[in-house]
Amino acid sequence: MLRTLYRHWRRAGAAVDPGAELARLGDLVRAGDAGAADRAIADFLARHPGSAQGLHLQGLNALSAGRPAEAATALEQAAARAPGSPMIRANLALALWRVGEVDRARGLLEGVLAEVPGLASAALNLANLRLEAGDAVAASRQLAGALEHAGDMEDHEAAQLWVALAGLEPLLPHIDGRQCLRRAAALDPGSPTIPLLGYMSHASRCDWSFPAQRLAEFFEQGAVAEPPANAPVLAPAIADCLPLSAPARLAAARRYGRMVEGRVAALPRPVRRSARAGDGPRIRLGYLSADFHQHPTMQLLRGVLACHDRTRFELHAYSYGPDDGSAMRREAVAAFEHFVDVTAEAPARTAARIAADAIDILVDLKGYTGAARPEIAALRPAPVQVSYLGYPGTTGAGFIDYLVADPVLVPAGAEPYYSERIVRLPHTYQPTDNAQPVDAQPVTRADAGLPADAFVFCSFNSPYKIEPEIFGVWMEILRACPHAVLWVLADQDEARGNLRREAQARGVAPERLVFAASLPKARHLARMRLADLFLDTHRVNAHTTASDAIWVGLPLITAPGSGFASRVAASVLAAAGLDDMICADLAAYRDRAVALAGDAQAMADLRRRCAAARRAGALFDTPSYTRALEAAYITMYEIHAAGAPPADFCVRRDAAPRSC
Repeated sequence: MLRTLYRHWRRAGAAVDPGAELARLGDLVRAGDAGAADRAIADFLARHPGSAQGLHLQGLNALSAGRPAEAATALEQAAARAPGSPMIRANLALALWRVGEVDRARGLLEGVLAEVPGLASAALNLANLRLEAGDAVAASRQLAGALEHAGDMEDHEAAQLWVALAGLEPLLPHIDGRQCLRRAAALDPGSPTIPLLGYMSHASRCDWSFPAQRLAEFFEQGAVAEPPANAPVLAPAIADCLPLSAPARLAAARRYGRMVEGRVAALPRPVRRSARAGDGPRIRLGYLSADFHQHPTMQLLRGVLACHDRTRFELHAYSYGPDDGSAMRREAVAAFEHFVDVTAEAPARTAARIAADAIDILVDLKGYTGAARPEIAALRPAPVQVSYLGYPGTTGAGFIDYLVADPVLVPAGAEPYYSERIVRLPHTYQPTDNAQPVDAQPVTRADAGLPADAFVFCSFNSPYKIEPEIFGVWMEILRACPHAVLWVLADQDEARGNLRREAQARGVAPERLVFAASLPKARHLARMRLADLFLDTHRVNAHTTASDAIWVGLPLITAPGSGFASRVAASVLAAAGLDDMICADLAAYRDRAVALAGDAQAMADLRRRCAAARRAGALFDTPSYTRALEAAYITMYEIHAAGAPPADFCVRRDAAPRSC
């Protein structure tokens, strides 16, 4: 970014001060040698104390070196001396944003873009500000409006805007991320990043033309050697979707974690206690999330929030997601003693708030999933910080102390592939709501477009989880079971068409795939009962959907992999007492599914066992689960209060913790 800003400076400033010395100083800033640039710029300003361009360069160099407060001071002075320069004001806005002065930064950027709508860096920063405030629609409009002036930009600048627009696809499904990335690649064909950014956009449409093997090779190389500085930093959530080794997944997470830490490296850490000081008997729990609304995380967590022991825990919520007006949102607000909407705050402000609230344990429910703000936890506002529930894997981050797991998710011996200390709950890491409603209105197979007399396999996982290998296994199952159909959740016509085409290519008639659209949760649970057997995906399992299936009496079969995301369904099945539905590999998974489709007695027995798991069993015993989770929190706090470093431990079935 700074190289781009420097080029703008040279174009804008040449007429004001064309001196060769300033040009050399600009080259020095661009080269990234902050110390040498500091000294040279200071010498220049000693001789030319009124130079707006010299102060501008001083601010850019401080920004490049991760010193935003210092940058803001220099750029304030530069803007005062050159009030007509939109570039200086745009850079000042960036510095102010980084020190937490969000409102002023937004106002400056809006003013700059009113004057120069084609200033790409300003448009990108304003779009990111709007996205940080939770307004993805406004962010997309900002980017689209700037791209109308692409003729005033350099090609690589316009490419950055197209990439940013593609990144909004998960939040705004009308955006075609692939098309955006194609436009970006055409503008910046030498970019090492753009060709690797389209995986999720393709996967969400079951479009398997993306060069996933190239992406996997990149991650694997990162496990044995540090990638070059210009190599893309990709979200670990993408790595979870690829056939990677455990070291490669950890390496990807560590690299992403370092990037997050770099964003806040220069910000002051909020003042917090090192231990409680007799200010009350309760441990202060802070839950941090964007998902306190109608969302799978809240669907899982609502029972735990209702069961929390308020005599031992004081509950705080820090919400940076939308208020969707749903009943789930109202329940979330009511569940906490202190519920604060921090959507419009900069991460530094939220971290300061958490520290001021004297939170003992900060529980991050998002990790690196969509709309996450890991920068808040990276500022270390609480003495104990925990990754829980929302992100299925290691964060690779030094600012997260513990990961809540269980013996199936993270088996003994897997600890080296996690940056956090592992806390194993006794049954499953996943909470459930033992009062989850199911729509009472009858639903029939005819209503769902299903044949009345067929054996119905189903997969209600998101389409991005369906990868070619598992789909190939499903087609083998259908070829072996000519009386069966496969019922798949897919809203997009393109995803449906791609899956039909892939089925036909594997010798299965496309009409044997039946597609379901999204429905409200209670109604979706009711229709799940129409299926006979849930076929799990492989690299990224059913998570909330796995416990949903058992809740409504639908048996589930899975073949776990080596990573956290690929072992969740096995964790759920083990807690439900359905260990025999956990298969050793995909061949065993295929054979078991085929055998069950031909054994009515075995299927009836499985349904009875699912019903028994709902009535009495560990999976849906929300009060016992909550006691175990609370025992984990207490142990984390006691370890910290004793002055000891975080440590792996297990919670026994009687909710008493022990060392592992």
